[in-house]
Amino acid sequence: MNYYATNEWKELRDLAVSRDGHKCQRCGSSKRLTAHHKIPRTESGADALDNLKTVCDACHIKEHSDYNKSKRGKYNPTDDELKDMGLEGWR
Repeated sequence: MNYYATNEWKELRDLAVSRDGHKCQRCGSSKRLTAHHKIPRTESGADALDNLKTVCDACHIKEHSDYNKSKRGKYNPTDDELKDMGLEGWR
């Protein structure tokens, strides 16, 4: 099962969004919010409130793009990565 579909993740995400005042911490939007791992899970980032920040869907893509550019150069998420981020169909 995809971790992002679990009740554990949904509860943690809701705590982060509430803590951040139901606003994107990048642009201030209050629409289509989710929690973003500051340190990615793929790099041993914890599923913990202090490793999450609230972002809107558009800024979520930018967060991943900015992070990966700093690590590897240009980033273009795969369809599977977009699906895991809950952004399926954003292309």
